[in-house]
Amino acid sequence: MDNHFTTDQYYAYWVLLEQTYHTLFQAREQELRSIGISTIKAAVLSVIKTIDGPATPTEISRWIRREPHSVSELLNRMVKKGLIKKIKDMKKKNQVRIDMTEQGEDIYQKLRDLKSFRDIISCLSSDEQENLWEYLRAVRNEAVKYMELKKQLPYFNEEA
Repeated sequence: MDNHFTTDQYYAYWVLLEQTYHTLFQAREQELRSIGISTIKAAVLSVIKTIDGPATPTEISRWIRREPHSVSELLNRMVKKGLIKKIKDMKKKNQVRIDMTEQGEDIYQKLRDLKSFRDIISCLSSDEQENLWEYLRAVRNEAVKYMELKKQLPYFNEEA
């Protein structure tokens, strides 16, 4: 796609995207505090419910775009809080499956009732919401491809 934006215009896009993300994050965080859970833990609970098939630490890591070791530590904290449980996979002995506990299910149900994002995005028409979905997916997917390319180029690797 050939755009004729200046560096300042691209920077303005970045600033607007950052402001939007940060403000949405703050609104969600404030709402989540009322039920006693962090945004990242809420994301994990939502992913466990969304994943088609068994939720594993690796799959959760992919969905929330975090490093596997960070997700492993997060899952351990969630086990200690009683939100999830780790179950040994009977087919793959070296793998665990992540399931919600009853307490995790209760929190998840409360998450579904939160409406900050619904209230905020309702400023857009239904068509605009669909367009936004497509635009955000396209930008996210391009960013993922960009980062994968960077992993392949030796001058971006830490070892080089």
